Parts: sequence; structure tokens; C-alpha cells
Amino acid sequence: SNEDRVSELSNAVSNIKDELDENLTLDNVHLMIGEWIPMGANQIVALNDKLGSSERVQGGFFTSIVDTEPDHSEFIGESEGLTEVDVLDFDEAVFVNFEAEVHYPEEDGIVQV
Repeated sequence: SNEDRVSELSNAVSNIKDELDENLTLDNVHLMIGEWIPMGANQIVALNDKLGSSERVQGGFFTSIVDTEPDHSEFIGESEGLTEVDVLDFDEAVFVNFEAEVHYPEEDGIVQV
């Protein structure tokens, strides 16, 4: 839930260039987006392994940037473009349920929720 982040929106601005004339009033809204990726048990096991589902500290930050010095104990990269993954539930060979937040640069005043 992002309920604790509502205060961040008080000084937010918009970068939408269109003229907007719609008004929406929503109350107690729940939205769930799901995606089914057809694959076999071996791919689900590999995905759970990559996400660290069975580890004591699950999930983490993932990036598409390749580590050019994999023998070193530290990888220093940009925080922009990282995807933060939190594993919620899993069954090693059947499924993984996770939340992901993509961190990417925004213009000044834009709040990513």
C-alpha cells in the first residue's frame, strides 16, 4: 500500500502536455494487475532462484547493466533504472508472487508512486 506516501503528492507537479477536462472521484479503490507467463517448472525454479525466493533475505535490486568486473566483491551502478523486487509468496516449482517498483529519473516535482 502507498497510503503512507500520500503526503509526497502535496507538492507534486504534472508534465502532461494535453488539456485535461476529466474529473474522477475514487474511494477505497483496489487495483491488481496480474500477468501469466506460460513456462514450465524449470523456468519457474530458475526465476525463484534469481529472485532469491528461498533465501533469508528475498528479492533485492535488479538491473540490466552487465557487471564488467564480476570477480570484484562490489558492483557500483546508477540507482536510476533499478527494479526493486519484493517476494510476497512462492512455491519453488509452481509460482512466485512479487511486487516490483522501477526506479527511473523523473523531472523535478514529479512523484513516482
